[in-house]
Amino acid sequence: MARAMTPFRKTRVAADYVLRNSSEEATHLRALEVFHALVACEEAMAEDPVLAQERFDELRSALRVLLGDAWIARHAEDAQVRAFLGLDQDTLPADQDETIAALLWERFGPAGTA
Repeated sequence: MARAMTPFRKTRVAADYVLRNSSEEATHLRALEVFHALVACEEAMAEDPVLAQERFDELRSALRVLLGDAWIARHAEDAQVRAFLGLDQDTLPADQDETIAALLWERFGPAGTA
């Protein structure tokens, strides 16, 4: 099944960074789960809008696990965290991508907080 679109380009780059630079195996495995959810979401977006919402929910769930509930709670007032928690089916894919990627960079980027 080929993906007709790749709406999460920035998210892919940020998740790839996490995958390649994580020294913790658990983080590495969680990043792989994000990639699997990302592929499923993109495929559903190209083929089945109803299924796409379910797959996006799975992507958000995988991202929450990767980010960690404790980290999300500590940064609850952060604009990127609030934006992530507010993502829904009405959010444009480009905005979803921007929000998710920014949050991954904030959490795991070279200057991110653990």
